[in-house]
Amino acid sequence: MLRLATHSSGYSASLPLNKREYSSLFLDLILGTGKLNKNNPLNMNFNKMKMLIEKNKLKEMDYSWKYSNFGISLIGYGLGNVSGRGYWDTMNDFLYNELGLSDTYLGTSNNNLHGYDRKNNDCGNWKWNKENLISPAGAISSTAEDLLKYAKINIYEDKPYLSLCHKKHGNGTKKYDMGLGWWLLKKNNNVMLHGGGTGCFSSFLGIDKEKKVASVVLANYRLGRNDDERIGIALLESLQKSKDL
Repeated sequence: MLRLATHSSGYSASLPLNKREYSSLFLDLILGTGKLNKNNPLNMNFNKMKMLIEKNKLKEMDYSWKYSNFGISLIGYGLGNVSGRGYWDTMNDFLYNELGLSDTYLGTSNNNLHGYDRKNNDCGNWKWNKENLISPAGAISSTAEDLLKYAKINIYEDKPYLSLCHKKHGNGTKKYDMGLGWWLLKKNNNVMLHGGGTGCFSSFLGIDKEKKVASVVLANYRLGRNDDERIGIALLESLQKSKDL
């Protein structure tokens, strides 16, 4: 489970897609070819999940860091089984009742949300449901207000288990270590972040626990690769400097 959480399990970045599907999706997101439209290409039922696990034989070892949506989905599936309620209901209950995030939930309640690619093609928004076992890797919808509330919960560690998530548990990239789900800045592990995107929507949350500042970026326009992260980090650095004045 720890290897899944720190992306050192060995599962590839493309799963549950095959290489051709992954390459096509990646090019569409980068180039804005208009092929993506409103369809969610990430679908996985139990049989497909089982097949992919059996097909990808992994050794009992720490692999080099490689972000894996599939790995995160396996964690969600496991947690849903342990709770006896499935991932979808378990996470919705956790978000609303445990964290108090009233506008954060699985799926999209507003089907009129529209995202746009770099050629201004309307991508709509990806549809999610309980049967799609890849949901733990991208099905949560939220607002800037709720994400800042979540940042505050993490800064003050209102929940005792959060401090465990903020500690280094594995190696990441040249710039980041891995917490549990968080990227930790190597030169200062008090700075942590996470970002991602589905279709033409992207998000970023950056936190400096020491300075007690946070930045959020939400976009419904397909930015360049990692642009939301660059914007978010720039905002966070600006807030850090203001704290030093």
